[in-house]
Amino acid sequence: AEARQKAATEQLERLGVLLFAVPEGITLEKVEIAQIPGDALRFHFEVAGSAATRRAFSVGPLAEYVGRLEQHPGMALEPLREISVSDRTPVSGNRLGNNEMAVTRFKLVGVAP
Repeated sequence: AEARQKAATEQLERLGVLLFAVPEGITLEKVEIAQIPGDALRFHFEVAGSAATRRAFSVGPLAEYVGRLEQHPGMALEPLREISVSDRTPVSGNRLGNNEMAVTRFKLVGVAP
C-alpha cells in the first residue's frame, strides 16, 4: 500500500509539472486532477484557461500547449469542446488596436498515466 501511494504521488507530481508548464501567453485559471479508481494508476484532469496575444492569432499558444501534452506517452485528450476565440484580422476589416488582446478561452479534458 505504501509503495502504491508513493508511486501515485510521484505520478501526480509529474502530471502537475506537465500541466503547469504552459507556453508564453497561456494563463491557467483552473486545474483539477483526480485519480481514477482501479488497479492501474491513472488520472483524469480538467484544465481551464486562456491564451492571449497582442496583434496575433491567440490559438497559436493553445495549439502549442495541446501539442506538448499530446507528446506525453499515454496521454489521452478529449476533443476541445469549450473554446471561445476573440481574434480580429485584416480580412474582417477590424484590426486589433495597440492595447487590445486576441484571446482564446478553453477547457481541456484528458486522462494521463
